[in-house]
Amino acid sequence: MNASDSQISIPPHIGQHLKRTLRLLSEGDHAGALEGIAAAALTDIQMAQQEFLGDVRGCAVIAECVRACIGGWAAAQSTEVARRRTSGPVRLLYVVSGLGRGQAASMNLVRLAEWHARIGDDGPRIEASVIVCEELTQRHPPLGYLGFEHLPTSANGAELLARLRKSCPVKILSTKGNFLDGAREGIAAARAIEADVAFFIGSPACAVQAAMAAARVAPAQACLNIGVPMLSLGIDAVIYNNRSKQARDEAIVRGCGIEVLGVATSGGDAQVGLKTAPVARREIGLPDGVPVAASFSNLLVRRMLAGTFARDLVAFLGRNPDFWWLGIGPCDPAPFHRLLEKVDGGADIRRRCVFAGGSAAPWGMIRSCQVLLNEYPEGGGNSVIETMGCGVPVVAMRAGARHAESIGAELVGSDAIETNDPDAYWSLAERWLRNPAEAQSAGARQRSRALAELDYSVICEQYERAAIELCEKRVRPTGSRTQFAAAS
Repeated sequence: MNASDSQISIPPHIGQHLKRTLRLLSEGDHAGALEGIAAAALTDIQMAQQEFLGDVRGCAVIAECVRACIGGWAAAQSTEVARRRTSGPVRLLYVVSGLGRGQAASMNLVRLAEWHARIGDDGPRIEASVIVCEELTQRHPPLGYLGFEHLPTSANGAELLARLRKSCPVKILSTKGNFLDGAREGIAAARAIEADVAFFIGSPACAVQAAMAAARVAPAQACLNIGVPMLSLGIDAVIYNNRSKQARDEAIVRGCGIEVLGVATSGGDAQVGLKTAPVARREIGLPDGVPVAASFSNLLVRRMLAGTFARDLVAFLGRNPDFWWLGIGPCDPAPFHRLLEKVDGGADIRRRCVFAGGSAAPWGMIRSCQVLLNEYPEGGGNSVIETMGCGVPVVAMRAGARHAESIGAELVGSDAIETNDPDAYWSLAERWLRNPAEAQSAGARQRSRALAELDYSVICEQYERAAIELCEKRVRPTGSRTQFAAAS
């Protein structure tokens, strides 16, 4: 089966960009065409809630567009990549768009590098390197079609970058020129490393990564799925971190000639709650002796307003006038406050909604609450794991099939609301807030699960095994794609 043979409708917000891409291709402007493909994917991911790319067939369509755009260019960049050495640690190259504070993918990369750097009795199993593509920040001169804010890793992710450099070499690519210029620099830097495996932490919106993968910078190359997998030319495997999404996508991905691997989740610091004391409520504007639910996200208000969560929260607080809510994460609460202006009793509800802002260490605030409300339709992942590690139970609902719609339910296991049922969601939240003993029991149950199955130390081991497994296979071309064959 070829994924491109499976019918999928292309929505207007994708089609308008792809039409421009076709025109630029006909004019021989491959860099501009690649920019148009990235714009289509970014629009869908950031503005359309993955209407197109939430279905893996959409990812396959974008991959075919990239192939048509730069397949010839990539072939011209190709050269024989170094073969796997027969001894010593596996050389693992991570390729990432950028580093940013508060980004789960950035934090997970740092934890992975720190884990690889540990030295056991037999020395390190993995020798890691990182290339930062800087493909989602402003380029110089600015691109003609796709604009970005000026958010370089050196500023937006300075603390993470400093921490990462203590564990492994890091190369940050220049932002000069177009995406293909960036890819040429990245290809040269990657080949100098002579990696055995390259892990691309990217999505279909990552143009520099797609071009580097297509030109092949390591004998084996995998995409670490961060919600929307990059299936571009040169990707040999996708490593999923959501079991239900993996099961739904697997047939299509394998039909593209790409292997499918999986880990339980991307990992989080489930142990942090064991080392953190609750913050005194008065320090964050909460009264003592009242039931408090929290929500915790770096995209808090955006996620609250993406569906009905904000309106449902307001109705919940209206029905329960003794309940309070704490929002943790950098955000502008004004859109939520405007919603309250239209509600009877909105002033009292606003009094009981406290926005604490962003925090590098929010776990003490979490521990001062009884319950975490994971937003829907899209909710968090790392925030759920870390809250579970604090012993605070998480209310999470499988609101849909896409990664962000289902990851919270995947993580909390048997406590999940397994269907899109807001009534059941809010009923469970009320039950736990009204029954502290039951909430504590649920919190203990979720903490045990987080420590045993979801902590980054457990997940890092799974990623290391995946890298080593890929090294024990060699890649051979089969037509336009690649597949794995057992090494002879």
